[in-house]
Amino acid sequence: PQLREYAVMFRRPRFVTFVAVTVLFSFAYNAVTAFLPLYLTREAGLTSNMASLLFSSLFAVSLIQLFTGEVSDRVGALPILALTLGVASVGLGSIVVLSGVSGPLALGAAVVCLGLGAHGYRPVRGAYLMSVIPASVAGGSLGVVRTLLLIAGASSPALVGYISETAGFRPAFWLLTAAFVVATVLSVVLWVFE
Repeated sequence: PQLREYAVMFRRPRFVTFVAVTVLFSFAYNAVTAFLPLYLTREAGLTSNMASLLFSSLFAVSLIQLFTGEVSDRVGALPILALTLGVASVGLGSIVVLSGVSGPLALGAAVVCLGLGAHGYRPVRGAYLMSVIPASVAGGSLGVVRTLLLIAGASSPALVGYISETAGFRPAFWLLTAAFVVATVLSVVLWVFE
C-alpha cells in the first residue's frame, strides 16, 4: 500500500512539477559551487585570490534564508520560490555575460545576486515540500525526492566537467543558467495555477 501511495504522489502534476523545480535547482547549484572559482579564473580572468573572495561571498549572503523563510510564511511559498529562483537565474546569467568584459566589482555583484537567490530559495523549498506531501507518506516521499536531488547534484559536476573539457566553461555555465531559468518558469506556472 505504501508504494502505491508514493506512485500516486508522482501522478500529481503539481507535485511532479515541484520535484522538477527542485531537481533542476540541485543540478545547477551543485555544479556552480563545484566550478565557480575555476570559472572565474579561466573565463573572467580573475586571480585565484579574487576568485576565492567572490566565491566566499556566495555563502556570506546565506543569512537571506531568515528573511525569505519568514516572508514566505506571510505571502506564501510559491511567490518567494519564483522570486528567489529568478534572482539566482539573473545572478548566474550575469556572471556568464560579464566574464571577460567586466571587473571584479560587477562580477562580485552578480555572485551576490546568485547567492541571495540560491540561499533564499532553500528554506522555502523545504516548507513547500512539507505542505504538499501527505503526512502518511512524508518520510518515504521525502526519501524519494532527496534521492533524486542527490542524483542530480552528483551528476551535474561530472557533466559540467565534460562540457568544459569539450566545449568550454561558458557553454557549461549557460546550461546551468538554463536549468535555473526553467526552474523559475516552472515555479511561476505552479504559482499561477495554485
